Amino acid sequence: MTDSRFQEDGRSHRARMLAGDMEPGPRRAKWEASRPIAIGGNVWPGGGAIVCPGVSIGDKAAVGAAAVVVRDQPANVVAVGNPARIVRRIEAATAPPHQQ
Repeated sequence: MTDSRFQEDGRSHRARMLAGDMEPGPRRAKWEASRPIAIGGNVWPGGGAIVCPGVSIGDKAAVGAAAVVVRDQPANVVAVGNPARIVRRIEAATAPPHQQ
């Protein structure tokens, strides 16, 4: 397993991406292969969330802490659990009443 840190808007996040054996033999024989991970804009990954190879997460999605994302997640959703499942759709943002 490989840890990767990234920073967005001044917040530090940790994402885990599963990586297989680093030996070239099994990869050349196609026993295992890596696949790209696509993460959309303004995505909020929870602490310790795991995104498996080949998965994409749509724009403005939120992934719960310690969730394991094994399937593609569409935009504007909240996904939690192991395996991650959609628990809520995120509606268009509106300003709070005190800011209108």
